[in-house]
Amino acid sequence: MNMLALLLVRLFFPADVTVKMESPTKVKQGEEITITLTISKGSIAGVGHMKQELPAGFNNATVIDAKGAEFKYLPEDNVVKFTWISLPADQEFSVSYKVTVDPNMANGNVAMGGKFSYVLDNQKQTFEMHPQTISVGEEVLATTTTTQPETTATTTTPPETTATTVTQPETTQTSTSVPETTSTATNTVTPSETKTAAAVTASRTIVGSPEAGTEFTVEVNVNKDGMKGFARIQETLPAGLTAMSLDNKGGTFSFIDGKVKIIWDNLPEDELLKVSYRVSVSDNVSGDISIAGAFSYVDNNDPQKAEIAPTTITVKPKSTLAVNTNTSSITPPETTSVTTSIPKPDNKVNYKVQICALSKMQRGTSYFESKFAISNKVNMEFHDGWKKYTVGKYSMYKDARDYRETVRTKGVENPFVTAYNNGKRITVQEALMVSNQQWVR
Repeated sequence: MNMLALLLVRLFFPADVTVKMESPTKVKQGEEITITLTISKGSIAGVGHMKQELPAGFNNATVIDAKGAEFKYLPEDNVVKFTWISLPADQEFSVSYKVTVDPNMANGNVAMGGKFSYVLDNQKQTFEMHPQTISVGEEVLATTTTTQPETTATTTTPPETTATTVTQPETTQTSTSVPETTSTATNTVTPSETKTAAAVTASRTIVGSPEAGTEFTVEVNVNKDGMKGFARIQETLPAGLTAMSLDNKGGTFSFIDGKVKIIWDNLPEDELLKVSYRVSVSDNVSGDISIAGAFSYVDNNDPQKAEIAPTTITVKPKSTLAVNTNTSSITPPETTSVTTSIPKPDNKVNYKVQICALSKMQRGTSYFESKFAISNKVNMEFHDGWKKYTVGKYSMYKDARDYRETVRTKGVENPFVTAYNNGKRITVQEALMVSNQQWVR
């Protein structure tokens, strides 16, 4: 019956998830040691959470490799956390961090375990590591490490019969070097708890009149109800539409395979989160199309999602100018309406301060305003294949130079002055010659 139950459990939970910890078996007081966690997740994707409670005396955890997770060390609880909005694509990956052994820690043995939580078939599941013993003493640091064997016995609680415990029989192949009392790992399924959900809501607004060959703006508003930490907005655009960032509120923007993603390591403080992106419509797109999306976040280590209701948009066919082929009756347009609609060209030389340039990653301009406490508006421009972020607009080079020193004191590394003539980027030397100004060190 145990074997039959085990087969049923494997049918319900096909993911073979394991976590192995690699650490020294013996440590000395005052030393810094490395903890490596190797997670075998198979095809599991989406939100993931790795948590370890450190023994008393193991302090000051610092990350080495988080594999895209948000790493947190909570000194008040002496807890290490890795949180993924989207787990790495690799079926097996490793994360690592360092901890310091308290110089005044008493000799003896301590135990370290951990829990890896993930989502399978819309249910939260948890793999619980068996604690590993580490000896603390005055002996030399051991060079060998121990890891939790992959062929451990498994205790699983199916969702239908949460009170039933299924134990793998003793005939299951186990590592002979590990006693039976240390080879018990649990892989439990935690049913969704009944609790008051956070009042997180999200909505979408279309700004502009979508038309083939033109652009329009999408605004997403999120009422985040006090949520903090990792979060993501994901929008799916129909074929023929491409997106670029406008205002990410400090998040990281990407557009790949028709999906707009804005990801935050830590959400902004504002309760109402307003972001926007620009959409270009191909010439051959017309008719009704739909944009769908969601705001995903983590609440008490549980993955949550606030769906954004799909928005149906009617894209007008591309406008064409009517051409009068009767040359004898062509009426030229009124010159007054044409001249008043064309802005006067800016022939003045001006100077700006560049604070950053990115090739692949894209940051919203508000990210730099917040990060460096810049009161002036930060602008982004595309130049030579780079996204370049500049501040200010000065007619005098000296004023731009002075502001360059101001932003340097705010923590901007290597800011420099750029120059423009009639909106076209030129060298500072050319601008100084054209404007008949002196260079200032």
